[in-house]
Amino acid sequence: VETNVAVEKPVVDATTKEITGYTKKVLEDADGNEVKKTTNGFLAIIEEGDALATLTTYSGGTLHEYSTCYTSFNPRPKDSYNLAESISVGQNATYTVVSERKYTGSYRIKYVMLTSDEDAAAAGLKDYYEASYVGMAKVYRDYLKDKGVLTDLTEADVQKDLPIYIESFGCLDDIERILSIPVEVLKPLTTILCVYMIANIVMTVLSFNYWYERQNGNPIETPLQSYFAENYSDEFMSERFQTMSLYADLVKRGNQ
Repeated sequence: VETNVAVEKPVVDATTKEITGYTKKVLEDADGNEVKKTTNGFLAIIEEGDALATLTTYSGGTLHEYSTCYTSFNPRPKDSYNLAESISVGQNATYTVVSERKYTGSYRIKYVMLTSDEDAAAAGLKDYYEASYVGMAKVYRDYLKDKGVLTDLTEADVQKDLPIYIESFGCLDDIERILSIPVEVLKPLTTILCVYMIANIVMTVLSFNYWYERQNGNPIETPLQSYFAENYSDEFMSERFQTMSLYADLVKRGNQ
């Protein structure tokens, strides 16, 4: 949050009611001196009762340039649905279901302050979080480490040939009717899986092709042949496909 940012206010002509210009006004202290501009903030982490929390945010619009965000908790959850979306009714009819049990646990929010580099240097702080998106990410990273969710990488974890694992999920919000009651569900995107399957098929076919060529004694001349010879060697293919047998004397494609 930046404090004492100049706010533009329109100047309206009393006769024509038209905007003739804008004036900038900054914060001043009791003596009329301009307050120094600083950048500070905080990160709020909901530790308990997060499943019952609702985050609401709205912009200041024409009043100011700040956005407001607050948290509200509902100890007795409820859900409403407009029956007009599932059955034919003359007007909107909302059906609301309220939980019979009330949450009796705790609501806990942890606040971690963020400080600008200038203010930290003036106060002699060395261990602080900067007031930025990076600072908020560092706060949450350290928070997860303290909770045991994340751990630091060791020398054994960091290797030269460290593999990269990419796990992706794709889904779309959809509505299915169960006993005529509409239920919001998540449907997976099969397109992503199809792309992986096609890529896997292509790589498998090429691996077999160059494996046959190497068994036939064909020289490695192209970069693609070198790639498959290095990453999908004869030993790798023989170990992966133990039930397959190759007959190099039948492979004549490279010599014709």
